[in-house]
Amino acid sequence: MTFVFISICLCVIFIVYVAISIWMSSDEYFRKNGKRAEGFVSSVQSAHRKDVYGNTIRPEFIICYQFRDEQERIWRGKLSMRSRVCSMKEGDRVEVHYIPDKPHRNKAQIAYKQN
Repeated sequence: MTFVFISICLCVIFIVYVAISIWMSSDEYFRKNGKRAEGFVSSVQSAHRKDVYGNTIRPEFIICYQFRDEQERIWRGKLSMRSRVCSMKEGDRVEVHYIPDKPHRNKAQIAYKQN
């Protein structure tokens, strides 16, 4: 009986841990708890994955950006965009949300351009 109770408690603790981890990496968490900063795209790199037959699948772009925190320190971040064409280019503005005491934890919001 005690073993079953301990197993159930451990499962509940694990589920709560996973839920909190997912929430703390969500866009909503960064918008609610983070500071907003304006940044810019510093580079755009293309990366193509291939399947076992050598066919290109899931073209993706790695977008590197920079922003300044409240102390004017420069921080960098990356995000990936899966698309056949990348509408972002160097110098484009991005909105960044970062956690004030941990600016290395940041997320960029990129407005997608409609063609």
